Amino acid sequence: MLPWCNPNASRIAIELTENLKRVFIETVITLKGYARRHFMAQTVKAFGYGGASLTEREPRWNRRIIRTGMRE
Repeated sequence: MLPWCNPNASRIAIELTENLKRVFIETVITLKGYARRHFMAQTVKAFGYGGASLTEREPRWNRRIIRTGMRE
C-alpha cells in the first residue's frame, strides 16, 4: 500500500514560515498563465499529502487553479 493511502501512516505536520509564504506569494504574483499554474501545481506536489489544503490555507491559493495546473 502506498504510504499516502495508508490511514495508519504517521502524518507529518507541514508549517510554512513567513519567509516561505512571502516567496510563494511574490512568485505567483510575478508569473502569469501557464507558468503560474505550473509553479503552483509543482509546489503542491512537493508538499505531498495535504499540500493542496495547506496552500489553500496559508498563501491563500485557489484549489481550482491548482487542479488546472495539475491537468496541464
